[in-house]
Amino acid sequence: MVEHKLLPEKGTNSWVLRAMQSAFSMFDADYRQGHVLALVFSSTSDIGRVQKAAYMRFLTENALDPTAFPSLLKFETETVSMVASHLNGPDTTVGSFTSGGTESCLLSMIAARNWARETRPEVMNTSKKPAILVARTVHAAFHKAAELMDLRLVIVEVDPVSLLPAVSDLRRALEENRDTVFAIVGSAGAYAHGVIDPVGEMSDLAEEFNVWFHVDGCIGGFVLQFFREFGLDVPVYDFRLPGVSSMSLDLHKYAFCAKSASVVMFRTPELRSHSVFTCADWIGYPIINSTLQSTRGGGPIAAAWTTLMYIGKRRYRSIMRDLFDGTQALKTGIPTIPGLVLVGDPKASLISFRLSDDAVGTLNIYNIVECMKKKGWTIQAQMSFDYLAPSMHVSVNPQMKNNAKKFLKCLAESFEEAKTLPMFDDLVQKAHAMLPKKGKITKADFERLCELCGMSFEEPPEMAGINTVLNSLSVPKRQELMQHFASKLFVHDEVVARRQAKEITGMLTKKAKSYAWRALTATSLIAGIVFLVRHLRSLRRK
Repeated sequence: MVEHKLLPEKGTNSWVLRAMQSAFSMFDADYRQGHVLALVFSSTSDIGRVQKAAYMRFLTENALDPTAFPSLLKFETETVSMVASHLNGPDTTVGSFTSGGTESCLLSMIAARNWARETRPEVMNTSKKPAILVARTVHAAFHKAAELMDLRLVIVEVDPVSLLPAVSDLRRALEENRDTVFAIVGSAGAYAHGVIDPVGEMSDLAEEFNVWFHVDGCIGGFVLQFFREFGLDVPVYDFRLPGVSSMSLDLHKYAFCAKSASVVMFRTPELRSHSVFTCADWIGYPIINSTLQSTRGGGPIAAAWTTLMYIGKRRYRSIMRDLFDGTQALKTGIPTIPGLVLVGDPKASLISFRLSDDAVGTLNIYNIVECMKKKGWTIQAQMSFDYLAPSMHVSVNPQMKNNAKKFLKCLAESFEEAKTLPMFDDLVQKAHAMLPKKGKITKADFERLCELCGMSFEEPPEMAGINTVLNSLSVPKRQELMQHFASKLFVHDEVVARRQAKEITGMLTKKAKSYAWRALTATSLIAGIVFLVRHLRSLRRK
């Protein structure tokens, strides 16, 4: 049982709210120095100021009805058009502005399914579930699409070294499932490791088998065009490939637009029409939705257009050069640390690395992540999967050009520090003994496991032991635990909140006293210097 928070009877003063916001953000990762290598993609402060001004200017406007706010329609269509040119789309290319990569990917699969219903009825009207062909490295958004749309994923395993699917395996999977597969998805690049699928060959297969081909360029689609200019061997992955039906590209990642901003592009208006929802079969106004949402705030749309226009291609090229140099510095620097090796051959600004074979068993990789966190760096822990070892992931940012030396030093130190920390073997054994061998993990099982791991939901936990336990479990068991975790995490309890507020107040008071003491000391020092100067001057006069 929890105690819910009541809506305040009387409104709260704005300066009090700002103070509360500052207090709540005490434990947030500080991304401003470029040390958060995931989740946040920011560039320079002037870009932030310009886009925030645009965001606030159109905060209240609603893109649901473009006849009421034609300015938002203008921003959206011009933004999509700029992305179409960046991806070498033909003059027929159209698209929609979405809330993020997941929505863009979902819309592409909705369009593909609806297209197949009209053009490939023999695939859709069978006793088997219609299917999407993907490589093992495809983003989880497509797993979500399959679950939401009651589709099946035909997953082609990848080479454990290159992390790429063999074209022969893709062809075999298509031939074996030609009665159900209606779409193929290729990544450029794949989020976890930054590799690019053989999209050229996948385009040929899509044409040969008459299936929809979507290229997921959410995180790599913008940067890879520039990286090719800098000499990196980047294969063609955009609309120049004739088999490409749709593409997704996130503007709030490496185009540095404000969240939430992504686009899904279609080769022709006819293909996009399969993603549009319309409804006149109700008593209200006629509904036309180009995305999954109806109401859409104008802020992200206006801010995205403003950001692209403000930065421009010349400055983007300069920023991308810094990003490229930072990426290359990590690609060459990480393997020089004994015990660490890169995973795959990353082309995009995404790098994954793991323990070398001779280092496995000498330390726990998740302790490295925690050590880096204590040094001020946020990197992501990735689980093992069948033939893939657990790894660490970084989404490189432009600041890495100047931060690489410091990052590599901290990483080498964290590696050594991790050797002295627990491996959590006992914790794993106890967790396995506690969890059911058959059947689903219950809420009681989860709570006992949290107690065993020392996991509190009142403050940010250390994740090394928790990740080790999670990594030791099967995929279904991991997902069950993650569902329990989400159910527990996204709940407010006013009793806990009051206790946290008291602790935070104590921390702030202690910090304020420290600042006051420093200020007093500094003031005393200044006063002493002033007194000494005046005294010396008086002596000179005498």
